[in-house]
Amino acid sequence: MTRGGSHASFNINHFAAIQQFFATRSRNAVTFRIYSYTPSPAYVITFDNIEVFGVASTPKPPAVTLLTPQKITTDKKEVLLSGYAYSGVGLDKVEYKFNGHPVRVAIGTYKWHFTVHAPKGTSKGTVTATDIYGNLSKPRKFTIVRTK
Repeated sequence: MTRGGSHASFNINHFAAIQQFFATRSRNAVTFRIYSYTPSPAYVITFDNIEVFGVASTPKPPAVTLLTPQKITTDKKEVLLSGYAYSGVGLDKVEYKFNGHPVRVAIGTYKWHFTVHAPKGTSKGTVTATDIYGNLSKPRKFTIVRTK
């Protein structure tokens, strides 16, 4: 396969004929051409303007859920949070932000977890998932109340 700008071509060897497949994109249309080269010009076949539906649609944003409660009350310094994330196109990462600290990446994607150091008092955070196209989920909020 070769690519050049908005053009891609594929070479397929089938029997004695050399076949090529070209896909050209302009604006919202894609034109496909399949050429079959044989000793006789009667076997050259060209297909133009084949429409492919649903391939270039914008995927739904991913979703992220917490398995742990949204509000955790504890006397422990270290708190483990976990959950699941879903995307119809594939997940890139799950990230969390906690208590004003920089964003960090959770361990795992579809099933994820992370541990935070909870100071005394109330701390808040969010978890988000990002799919392979860069679409971001709605943030899931969580609160940790450390009593000791």
